[in-house]
Amino acid sequence: MALEAYSNDPTSSNCQRLNSAAEAYAETLCPNAQTAQTVECSSGGEDEGGSEGEE
Repeated sequence: MALEAYSNDPTSSNCQRLNSAAEAYAETLCPNAQTAQTVECSSGGEDEGGSEGEE
C-alpha cells in the first residue's frame, strides 16, 4: 500500500507512488474529473537524519 510505504519511509519516490495511487483511486471514483489534487514531492535529497519532533 502506497500510504503505508510513504508513512514508513517518506522519500520522494514513495511520495510519487502515493500521488500516483491517489490519482488512480480518484479516477475510479470520478472518471470524468479533470484533475486530482496531489501534494508536491521534494525532488531534492532525501532526509536521512530527520528533525522530527524538534521545535
